[in-house]
Amino acid sequence: MKHWMLAVLCAVGVLVRAEPTNGPVDVIALMGGSPLVAADQAGHLETLLVLRDPSHRRTLRSFAWEGDTVFSRPRPLNFPSLSQQLLQQRVGLVLVQFGQMESLAGADALAEFRESYARLVTGIQQAVPRVILLTPTPFGAAGPIDAVTARDRNAVLALYAQAIVDVARLLHVPAIDLFGGLGGGGPGPFRETLDGIQLTDAGHREVARMVSRRDLDKSEEALPLLPEATWDAAAVEKVREAVVHKNRLWFRYWRPTNWAFLAGDRTDQASSRDHRDRSIRWFPKEMEEFVSLIDSADTEIRRRATAPEGTR
Repeated sequence: MKHWMLAVLCAVGVLVRAEPTNGPVDVIALMGGSPLVAADQAGHLETLLVLRDPSHRRTLRSFAWEGDTVFSRPRPLNFPSLSQQLLQQRVGLVLVQFGQMESLAGADALAEFRESYARLVTGIQQAVPRVILLTPTPFGAAGPIDAVTARDRNAVLALYAQAIVDVARLLHVPAIDLFGGLGGGGPGPFRETLDGIQLTDAGHREVARMVSRRDLDKSEEALPLLPEATWDAAAVEKVREAVVHKNRLWFRYWRPTNWAFLAGDRTDQASSRDHRDRSIRWFPKEMEEFVSLIDSADTEIRRRATAPEGTR
């Protein structure tokens, strides 16, 4: 066994976690940094998953946060832990993507990356039985990153992508190799980025198609690739618009910009309490109104996905 595997096993001890089972997954969580934040905003992945089986009550909840890495995921004061949020939302599967930004530390940081990633995944498994690891998308030749720089960075990123596959094998969880699938190890530069890092809309669509090929109810099985030509483009876009709307509502609910007034260090400020009765906090109650709005948005997504063409 490799030395890093021994270190990870010693660090996590005997794993006590929920056993993965096959069966329908209703709520899928995303966890990662800015690439997954952008993917959630684009809405292509959830759109394809819904269109594969419109009758399934499947929805995505993003817990991705800009700047998150396997090493550090800072949150505001009193922000709920990831495990608390996953349990509260009854998440059945977590799609995890890290590694692109971490790879900038070079090959010398690989061992620490593997150990930190393994600890992160085993922590998630305490709350959610199913986890799938996504390798990062390649660096592209765009904006400030030229073709030579992208090639050199991808040579290191390939090592990190393999490390993620190794972690998945060690912890007996599936991995989807986006890096390899998008030609990250090939001779030519990856073109579908805006600035060498963030994906174009076409890039997000391609990633969504790759992930949606996986049978998420039976994590090891692959499904036939559904060509976009089998769907009416205008109808698909109507579904995606509903997905994007729901994701905006969810974003405002789970990470409001005024968190300090909601549950942080400014809950005693006058603006966070009723002006007639200071014992009443109106803000938390108001935030809970988002729950029904998000539920209604999920319903609208399924309605558009199942509606006859021309009526969406």
